[in-house]
Amino acid sequence: MHMALTKTIITEQIQTRLDLSRNTAYDVMEEFLEIIKSTIENGEDIMISGFGKFCVNEKSARKGRNPATDEEMTLPARRVVTFKCSGKLREMINDSPPPPRLCDASGCHSLFPMKLFITADIHGSLNTWLTIQALTEKTDVLVIAGDLFDTRYGNPCHPDFQPEAIRQNLKAADRAVYFVYGNCDDPSFFPGHANALTFSANGKTLFVHHGFPRVPIPSDADIVIQGHTHAWSLERNEGQIHLNPGPWPVPERDRPHTASWMTPVFPSGPWTRVPR
Repeated sequence: MHMALTKTIITEQIQTRLDLSRNTAYDVMEEFLEIIKSTIENGEDIMISGFGKFCVNEKSARKGRNPATDEEMTLPARRVVTFKCSGKLREMINDSPPPPRLCDASGCHSLFPMKLFITADIHGSLNTWLTIQALTEKTDVLVIAGDLFDTRYGNPCHPDFQPEAIRQNLKAADRAVYFVYGNCDDPSFFPGHANALTFSANGKTLFVHHGFPRVPIPSDADIVIQGHTHAWSLERNEGQIHLNPGPWPVPERDRPHTASWMTPVFPSGPWTRVPR
């Protein structure tokens, strides 16, 4: 069973990629769909370069058979819509490996996104950032709950404090990355993001924030992720799962270095704690 791309997910992707408000992203998505629908309704074809072509075809009336009574009947003329993907899209589909699947007692499920690697409070540590890159694959999704760069209070004399190297690496990222600012991040250093974001993965709605400054938590979020405390925690509160992945480079006092994996949710449970 593959995860369907819904209007909610499309809205969240537009919101994140274009740095728009949720309402504006929804309006963009609805307006685009309205253009598609009205064009097809008028009997016109739609050709999108690099994607494909929607064609409106006329089907003449024809004889058929009523499946309930087995009597002959005339099927009226009608219009049908077909889609033909572009050569470029066809190549992309066929060149990509089939998505990995997991089979359990309830059946077989697509593992896309394969895994989410959730971390926070990296504080400009290049060694930590490169370790995370080595641990994850291109099909994994990286979630960072704030204080990635620490350009407000970081120690520029420390050899491992290299926020500029992390920024350049992040700009060239070859995987999906969800990032929010923490209280130690200066937004001007890596503009275009926010203190909180919402996205969908593995059939769940995730809300990500740093924890300070405080932001309102939406009641419809399934999973709430935050950092800031430098301590790993996982609890359920009023139907929501709350996760703090803990830090890798700067644990609080004698607490361990940690991060978390989230894999698609099955009866056995989605969470794996990753010690450093």
